[in-house]
Amino acid sequence: MSSRIRSVLLGALAALAALAVAAAPAVAGETTVGPESTTPDPAHWRLLHAEDFRHPIPTESTPWVHDTYGPESPWYAEYFGEDGEYYHDFGGPPFEEDISSFWLDRKRVQFGQDGWLTAELAQENYAKDTEPAESPSLTETTLPNHERAAVISEPNNTSGLVLRSTEPLPPQYRIQYKLDTIDFGGKRGGSLEYDGKLNGYRTDQCNTSFPWNGGGDYSGPQEPCNPNFADSTTENGYYFLYITGFPDAPHDNPVVHDRKVGFDAFNVTDESAPSFWICNPQTKELYEYTGPMSERNAINATFSEGDEVAKSEILFPGQLYQTPCGAFKNSEAGRAIVESAELQPELMPDESYTFGIERSQTGYTLEMSGDFKYVGNVTIREHRDFVEEGIPIWHYNNSPDEYEGQWDGSLTDTGKYGSFTIPHIWPKGSAYPDYFVIGDPHLNYYEGSATISDIRLYVPREAGERVHGGGHGQGGHGGHHGHHGRGH
Repeated sequence: MSSRIRSVLLGALAALAALAVAAAPAVAGETTVGPESTTPDPAHWRLLHAEDFRHPIPTESTPWVHDTYGPESPWYAEYFGEDGEYYHDFGGPPFEEDISSFWLDRKRVQFGQDGWLTAELAQENYAKDTEPAESPSLTETTLPNHERAAVISEPNNTSGLVLRSTEPLPPQYRIQYKLDTIDFGGKRGGSLEYDGKLNGYRTDQCNTSFPWNGGGDYSGPQEPCNPNFADSTTENGYYFLYITGFPDAPHDNPVVHDRKVGFDAFNVTDESAPSFWICNPQTKELYEYTGPMSERNAINATFSEGDEVAKSEILFPGQLYQTPCGAFKNSEAGRAIVESAELQPELMPDESYTFGIERSQTGYTLEMSGDFKYVGNVTIREHRDFVEEGIPIWHYNNSPDEYEGQWDGSLTDTGKYGSFTIPHIWPKGSAYPDYFVIGDPHLNYYEGSATISDIRLYVPREAGERVHGGGHGQGGHGGHHGHHGRGH
């Protein structure tokens, strides 16, 4: 097929997909786009914890430990974990050789007031040295505006690093922080190639999904240069903020996708992805992710669909993308990804972005503020009830009395070398307290760096509780520092 005919066919497919997305009815939800503000109403919210990174984070002094994978491991993730039954059933003896070819080294570091924050670092150690030669890091820095911040750095895609709440969050809360820089792929100056990298990955090293290949081919050399594994550079990203029902850490793909709601980036190199779209918050119209309007620095605001998991063969909840242009399900044709807006890395750190998630008695609200492409400085809020139009948010129940078991089901995986069944994926009597997570939880995808600051946890102010001036709260510093950047 000639390149001209191929381009015409791809154009026609993209046009048909655009018509399908434009014509299909949206799934109900509530979206607001308004003037930028990141200061919670002090009459409703009380500051419980705040981290300003003025004290050292003891990551360097914390030793690396080898993950033993089994039930005795603090990071054990059962069926879908790094050495889980899923991979043995699909990969068999070749996978057993792959997973034995390195040590998975980890660090768990508590910091902040009363240790309310935990950093989880992980690195695949192929030399099996006492310490991995290259590893992720979390270090303090000072921003140009003199605020303190922390740098998340990952020099390769065989690592992961996240910050999370040490303990479960309260039943109602607001968690927020500022993102001051981001370099996890996407375009810079109109190109995916910059600073010796491709889509944010260093090009002087092998970048593959080794050793976790889903249901694919596990043969070949036991190393990240194995050509039978997917090229990781095609997909880069960062999890701005998300909520899970367990204390998360870097893992393989199935565990990483077990989340309730959140914001993430999915920056791809594919030039023929007609089902990838971005919402223009100003015009309320979608534009192509791979088209000329896009710099591939978009943000997904996702709500995981709890009624879809039992229909699949792997623990990947379906995603409902809520945007100022409407709400879309990735299970529908032409809607693989629909993103809410694009941030602008070239404005950072003079400009920063604030991400927040609130849990009320009835649902979740996802909020992002900053200078977004095509619309300027605004706050975008996306709200959904725990159950809306018959669609539940996956594992939304913090306690057993919030859920009757109506979306329970079994899940069976069958591979070349065996099978297993999870009899109950969401049983009656279950409970999934919330934890927040920031960073990169992927052990075999994603590479780059980000700078974050001013993490704050709020709880509802009790009836009759006095509002103190200055925005102080337990463990907090002073009032909100504001948004630093042009025009402020």
